[in-house]
Amino acid sequence: MLFKSILFLDGDRELRQTMPGFFPDLNLDQVINSATAGKEEYDLKPFFYSGPVDQATLIYRQQVMRDLEKSDIREPFEMFAQSMRNLRADLQSIDKLYFKRQRQRLYLDVIKQYCDTLGRLFAEIAAKDLKSDGLLAFRKFLGHFIQSAPFLELTGESEAISHEMTSIEYCIHIDGLRVQVRRCNGEPDYSAEVEDVFSRFKEGAAKSYLSKLPHSETMNDIEAQILDGVASLFPEYFQHLDQFVEKNNQFENETIAVFDREIQFYLAWLKYIGKFELAGLPCCYPVVSSDSKEIYAHSSFDMALADKLIQEDKPVVVNDFFCREKSGFWLFPGQIRAVKQPSPACLDNCIIWLPSDVRWRETMSGFSITTSSLRTSKKKKI
Repeated sequence: MLFKSILFLDGDRELRQTMPGFFPDLNLDQVINSATAGKEEYDLKPFFYSGPVDQATLIYRQQVMRDLEKSDIREPFEMFAQSMRNLRADLQSIDKLYFKRQRQRLYLDVIKQYCDTLGRLFAEIAAKDLKSDGLLAFRKFLGHFIQSAPFLELTGESEAISHEMTSIEYCIHIDGLRVQVRRCNGEPDYSAEVEDVFSRFKEGAAKSYLSKLPHSETMNDIEAQILDGVASLFPEYFQHLDQFVEKNNQFENETIAVFDREIQFYLAWLKYIGKFELAGLPCCYPVVSSDSKEIYAHSSFDMALADKLIQEDKPVVVNDFFCREKSGFWLFPGQIRAVKQPSPACLDNCIIWLPSDVRWRETMSGFSITTSSLRTSKKKKI
């Protein structure tokens, strides 16, 4: 299959940006807030507000989630996501810099980091035993992308120019207020000797009474003039850098950028339900049927309530329920006590998190319902 999206089969979906009005009534706003906490930069909530409309999408997502449940498959994508976050942070820092040559040099490092990140991700997932159509299609896409002529050219040029930059050696001659930059002419490097001399005066880890100044990558005027002097000594190298940055001012692939955001939907949900599994509470993949209208769940619980009880170190009571086709009655086996009565949120969560033709209560995830087993119809009127 041609890869378009790790969430949507058609790859083109208009997302709902506002929370449905009934979510707070069922505490689903609490569930989503908790599940997406710490991942605000990815803007994941619209994915939960906008559910898939077909059974094929549910199966597509469940397959991906089953792959990502395995730590050896999940970890490369977590490392990829962290590298991409670092890359975006570096780009934001570059935008705040004043001097052009410094921005260009750091921009080169970011592009090289981007190429290394994609190459490393493919190398780590190339031999993984992936089962899902989504991740298999993405791996195939990524393999073709990193072997494409534009990407190979970007990687080759960034490495070549980076090598040119790191090969530059120059000398600084300071005479009072006069600073002169010139090419090295066989002068010895005394840095190692100076460090060795001063290291002799160290007597253990002495307590420091010096104030720690905040680190800043911003150059001052003197440093900028020195850099301009270096550029005048190696004009061909800096011309290569200038042309490279101008040509690649939009270097990120759009499909990769979309994947970087969408994969967080799975990673965020896995982390969220992990607290329930750690507490010994069951989670399962719902079985969705387009034929039967029966619905049942074993050992189900209200996620928002369970989240609160776990934080308070209190027990969570699970419940079973089922509704037979044509009967229209909900049955709750077992002794019914105040502490065991299933909450409306628990019952409606199971419906909302699965397809429904009541208003637009569609599946928001299609996987990992908080119950040990669950079956529902593809279209179930309540």
